[in-house]
Amino acid sequence: MPLSIVLINSLLFLDPKGKLIDSSIRKDWRKEGRPDIVHRVLLAITDSPVYRTKPFDVYIHTAEGRIFKVERGIRPPRNYIRFCGLMEQLLKEGRVGPKNSPLIYETSNLDKHLSSADLVITLSERGRAVDPLYMIKCIRDLDYVLLVGCFHRGDLPPNIMKKSDIELSLADLSLSASAAIAIFLSLIYYAERWSAEEGKGETEEDSWRENKNSAKPC
Repeated sequence: MPLSIVLINSLLFLDPKGKLIDSSIRKDWRKEGRPDIVHRVLLAITDSPVYRTKPFDVYIHTAEGRIFKVERGIRPPRNYIRFCGLMEQLLKEGRVGPKNSPLIYETSNLDKHLSSADLVITLSERGRAVDPLYMIKCIRDLDYVLLVGCFHRGDLPPNIMKKSDIELSLADLSLSASAAIAIFLSLIYYAERWSAEEGKGETEEDSWRENKNSAKPC
């Protein structure tokens, strides 16, 4: 499952004093910062069974065009205040963690990463309503990138959308970025899990039938 995920247009900004802007707590007329969305999406990714068993690349693309890579296996702090402190450090220093082995660091190879992928998928409420489970089974052997907008309203940048091959809709209603990611990764997990145990379900079903038929009435 050669998957990677890019959080697009993440609303991470510093104010003139070098403090992280969080518009969910304090409005700032200059920029609308929403680190809470980034936090929820990263938790949805790193809490998923897929990531926990087979860690994959995660990139954070900010609305200002900066790109950060999250090292595989890294899980963000659940405490939101601690997370904001790390994001503040990331924007100031370009990295989080030791200089020689950072946990998250600034990079510039996103374009190369997207162009080298076999397939780039964008999660969008305006996308195609296809059977995602079937699609995941079809692309499991491909190197593919999943793009998800990490903001609360608006569209993905045109320069990013040009690199997308498929726009995929997962529901008939608008989903938050964290909900969409959680659904997609759950589908990957079940597709991988049950394809590996194909045929086992039939054996278990026969066993259930036998147990039911042999059960004695009380």
